[in-house]
Amino acid sequence: MFRRMFLVMLMALSSLFAAACVSSSSLAAGPGGAAAHPLAQASPELTHTPSGIFISTRVRPTETPSSAAILTAGSATTKMIVQGRVFDAARGQRLSGATIEWQFLALDWQQHNGQLQVPDDGLYRLELAIRDADEVIIVARAPGYLPSLARLLGQQLSQYGSRLNFGLVTADGPAPTLPGALGTIQLRGIVYNSARGLQDPIVNAHVAMVNRSVVQPEMQFDVMTSLTGTFLIPVALHTTDQIDFTITASDYQTATLTKSARDLAKNPQISIGLRPAPKQ
Repeated sequence: MFRRMFLVMLMALSSLFAAACVSSSSLAAGPGGAAAHPLAQASPELTHTPSGIFISTRVRPTETPSSAAILTAGSATTKMIVQGRVFDAARGQRLSGATIEWQFLALDWQQHNGQLQVPDDGLYRLELAIRDADEVIIVARAPGYLPSLARLLGQQLSQYGSRLNFGLVTADGPAPTLPGALGTIQLRGIVYNSARGLQDPIVNAHVAMVNRSVVQPEMQFDVMTSLTGTFLIPVALHTTDQIDFTITASDYQTATLTKSARDLAKNPQISIGLRPAPKQ
């Protein structure tokens, strides 16, 4: 008797398990009994974070004609979505009455410059008609605050939308410091005859230094070496900066050198040897 009851209970449990499986299969099916397709894999996230305030996100912009590529003067142009917030850097509160301005550096693209008023919630959204090689400067302003800017390349923007936040510092507050700022360094260097070594410094060599930055305007410094072949350049650096050097001197071959801001901040000294020019 007990054995029969055990078999009946086992059969009932088996029926319940089978029903649950059928129910689970029907839940996984879409309309008309077709199995639902898995979600598409998200597009890879870009890693352009030049100052900690710019992020290319995975958020796909709304499907509007503005996100479609168009042809302008034979080059591909895409309207990119850039959005973010403007806030008080000290308190973290969003600012009302702020404005966003954007200006392209290309002379043939000035008609795409513009300005918008940021809503009271401090959140903004703009569309940029931009080519990959274009450079654009975006500036955030608010009454009583110092302006803040970011300089971006078209190729840094993502078709899935980009976020750019601005933390503003009050006009009477401390000087603003971007995340990743390395401060001002005293860059010292010497230019010498590479055929004879450091004991033969080159006088009046021209050192052209270009600080290529994505968080501040590009800056160029030009100095001449002293009687000892040395030079000194004070320069403010950010971790994302790349510094290019071009060194020229009479009767010597031109030399070029590229350094990262991190390397120069750790060791703000460079030695540059120039090869004598071949005799005619």
